[in-house]
Amino acid sequence: MKQRQQDALAFVSQYGSPDFFITFTFNPKWVEIGEAMVQTGSPSSTSGNNRPDLVSRIFKEKVNAHMDDLKKTKVFGTVRVHLYSIEWQKRGLPHVHILVWMERRVNAEIVDQLITAEKPDPVKEPILYEIVTRCMIHGPCKGFDDSQPCCQTRSSSSNGTCSKGFPKTCRDDTLLGNNGYPMYEWPPSPTARWRRRPFVHQ
Repeated sequence: MKQRQQDALAFVSQYGSPDFFITFTFNPKWVEIGEAMVQTGSPSSTSGNNRPDLVSRIFKEKVNAHMDDLKKTKVFGTVRVHLYSIEWQKRGLPHVHILVWMERRVNAEIVDQLITAEKPDPVKEPILYEIVTRCMIHGPCKGFDDSQPCCQTRSSSSNGTCSKGFPKTCRDDTLLGNNGYPMYEWPPSPTARWRRRPFVHQ
């Protein structure tokens, strides 16, 4: 572990800051985990919490497939180097943090082509809309429900400020370099929604 830590530090020293920081989490509603639980006679309602053997194997296969998308399929372009670390939560489900350095350095224009802080159009992409609204929306917390854990942490002030910085400020463009956290384009006008541009490899 010490050697791997030194290798990771050497990556930053050699290549600079990574272009992408990706968190890939275990989804207890994956079809594979439900099928495996049924085949082994375990109740599917447990979502694999009591079967770390199934969880770890299925998750590793998903991570391998995800890394193939990054490295072989090159969905974001040519990857220069990468590294990742798998972590396990107390509930027994894993997630992985991935750092990726690209051959072509990422700028705000590329980020806008790949990432949107807006909800997908429920008519044009109903499946993506359902996934985003179910899994990827924080809150509402500040000003709506100050009892949420994010408003009760040590780093929060006593007035119920969200420790994650939500709600985010509306912006007409993406700003990089905000202490490592980009401020994504998020137009305030409803008519400006769904402006994602196609990504072109270069």
